[in-house]
Amino acid sequence: MKQKAILQIICLFVTLSLQATDNDSCIHAIKLIGQEVEIDVSNEFKNVNFVFDSVLVSSEMYGEHTWYAHVLKDNIWNNNGIELEFFKTDGTTMQRYAKGYDSSLLRMDIVMQKNMRLQKLTIAPNMKSIADINNRTSWKVFDLSTIPNLKFRSSNFALMPNNKILLGGAPIDNWNHILTIVDYKNNKLIPLDYWPNDGIDTVNAYVKNSVYTDNSRVFTNGCDRYLYKMSEGRFAFIFTIDGDKVNILKYLYSDYPKYKSDGMNKQMLEFSSEEIRCSTTNEIISLLLLDSDKNGAKLKKTYLRGENIPWSYGNVVELYDWNGNKRNVIYLDHYGRNIKLSDDGRKLYLFFKDLEDNSSRIWVYDLSNLDKLPEGDAIETENARAIDVARFSEPTTKETEIQQKKVNVGDTMIDFELYDYNDNLHNLNEFLNKDKYITRVSHTLRSSCSED
Repeated sequence: MKQKAILQIICLFVTLSLQATDNDSCIHAIKLIGQEVEIDVSNEFKNVNFVFDSVLVSSEMYGEHTWYAHVLKDNIWNNNGIELEFFKTDGTTMQRYAKGYDSSLLRMDIVMQKNMRLQKLTIAPNMKSIADINNRTSWKVFDLSTIPNLKFRSSNFALMPNNKILLGGAPIDNWNHILTIVDYKNNKLIPLDYWPNDGIDTVNAYVKNSVYTDNSRVFTNGCDRYLYKMSEGRFAFIFTIDGDKVNILKYLYSDYPKYKSDGMNKQMLEFSSEEIRCSTTNEIISLLLLDSDKNGAKLKKTYLRGENIPWSYGNVVELYDWNGNKRNVIYLDHYGRNIKLSDDGRKLYLFFKDLEDNSSRIWVYDLSNLDKLPEGDAIETENARAIDVARFSEPTTKETEIQQKKVNVGDTMIDFELYDYNDNLHNLNEFLNKDKYITRVSHTLRSSCSED
């Protein structure tokens, strides 16, 4: 029986070693413990939509969907909020909102017709001050009613320099674009020259545009860098803009969706449980990787149409700079559905929502001293999670080094006599093919990164 157990353990280590990626091979992981926010009963059924340092901007999930601003003090979200005039509407338009790069909040009013017609852009300049939020005299309003009609399906937009707006969408007579600039000073649309190269060329342009723009999101560092994120799955890239050209600096993730057209409608062929949630500041990009259920158990990667598709949660956060360099991988002690950064990037908020009872929880994590915290290896941390060792506790035994090395013909390998459940003898090399990885085990406290 001991021999059978050895076979299982060795095969597990081999499987885990094959999952390593070059991208993460030398990235250090940091484990963080969060502080839970105490939520007053009056806020239990509110969604937090924006965070401006200690000011939470939330909306009701039911009823009138009223918006509020609360000051978070000592990690207590109490009932001291004020109702926000900025979000009130007469019901004749729909709205899109976006966080500005200077603590401002942006609102775009859109007239819903056969095609969308932009009406106006309103900017509240200082959302950090509760006293100033409802001061209408400080708001800036820009008329957009003379802008040509467009298909605007993204869930937000980004303010650019020189009276321009970036959004996910396209002019109604030019569907072969997923990103468009609204130049409201010169009353024109500038479709950007980018079209996803996903290998699916049998659908019409309108359907493909819908796949990549519906509920998509765009972000900016307030200068010359932009981030596009698809609503589902993991597809996101950083880019710059030169006239009407998109210059991609880095694909953070490039998992293309699988879909087909049903007339003028899109039909997704499969749905991925692996998603990303994004929050940015002028300096950093944070991505929450969703791939688990609310208790942390890994979900299967894809679900077909007609299957019961569960909500995905995650506890792994990747931090990038605006050039696409990954700076940190953070393992949180709780799982959530979304994240938001404070304006200064010193705090990370993790939001949990239970699909069954709509209960909410919030944790706050301190990012101000990441460079001073103990680091671990990201691959080892993920492998430990995969074999379900106790998370976020101090090890009681000496850790094992996991070194990864590419196997070449003629190399000497560690081998074992392994027995299956029928007592048949096997060797380790039976489970390996050319160009695969094996795990070498030695009793040291350090782990090294493979150049392969």
